[in-house]
Amino acid sequence: MVVILHVRGEVRYGEWRHFREAVEKYREYRRSKRYVVPDLLLGLSGPMNSAVLVYRYEDAQAFEREDRTIAEDPEYGRVASQMPYRDGTLVYELFREA
Repeated sequence: MVVILHVRGEVRYGEWRHFREAVEKYREYRRSKRYVVPDLLLGLSGPMNSAVLVYRYEDAQAFEREDRTIAEDPEYGRVASQMPYRDGTLVYELFREA
């Protein structure tokens, strides 16, 4: 059963360029660690500063394994925190493929 994580948030106004650069560094960091590399979706309706990172895992165990590994990775938090999201806008949504 495929598990899909959406991390949705709004980018701080005036920070699009910085956000795009930070997302690419974040994606490259995840790639170098052999973590799942998310796709980036940008809003076309609703808040125009919205962005969604979409992660696809082969199953719930793969998601949980990576979640535990990331929790023990001190560099991960530093890299991830460089993305300039507006405070209070991040939402994590976990889905399974039908």
